[in-house]
Amino acid sequence: MTIDKDAPIVTRKLVVIFDISSSTTILEDLMRCERLDAWRNVLISIKEVLIDHPIEFEIYKFMGDGWILLFPPDIRKDDLFECLNQIKNCYLYDYQEEVEPLLQVNPNPIGLTFGIDSGFLIKLEMNEQTEYLGRAINVAARLQGQAKGLSKDGYSNFALISKACFNSLMPEETEFRTSEKQVELKNITGGDRFQCFAVEVHD
Repeated sequence: MTIDKDAPIVTRKLVVIFDISSSTTILEDLMRCERLDAWRNVLISIKEVLIDHPIEFEIYKFMGDGWILLFPPDIRKDDLFECLNQIKNCYLYDYQEEVEPLLQVNPNPIGLTFGIDSGFLIKLEMNEQTEYLGRAINVAARLQGQAKGLSKDGYSNFALISKACFNSLMPEETEFRTSEKQVELKNITGGDRFQCFAVEVHD
């Protein structure tokens, strides 16, 4: 366990936080028909995609309906968004196969929302677990929350990525559907007019 005499361990990471849209509505519907096992199976499938993915990243934390992932800060844009696209495709396929037939009312929207930022994090050990502290995690979490408002045609597969993070990534070979956004991030210094890019996570 980290103690106050230990030197801080500082590491630079690209933080991705993603969340499943309408998860509370889906869970309540599955509870009524006593088929929570279908939701469990979807989460297991996502976990397997994350574990088996060829791109190196750390699965930092599972939050009930989403994950915090830590990527190397020099990852290419192509590789990053292809990874997010594969996660999205895994979820949508399993949702449509395992979950949607069991729902009385189809939720709106469906899909995943992502928040992305990069920066220095403090790494420490607490309660026999590795924990990270830093602005990039807070910003990514707030961006993910803002991405919920970008749904289109019933799907919410959008990522909001801070402007500095997006422009610092290695150039891409693939063209992405991007648009500049200005959002309000509460409890973030400079968050009242925060510059970011919205990226549609697509095939």
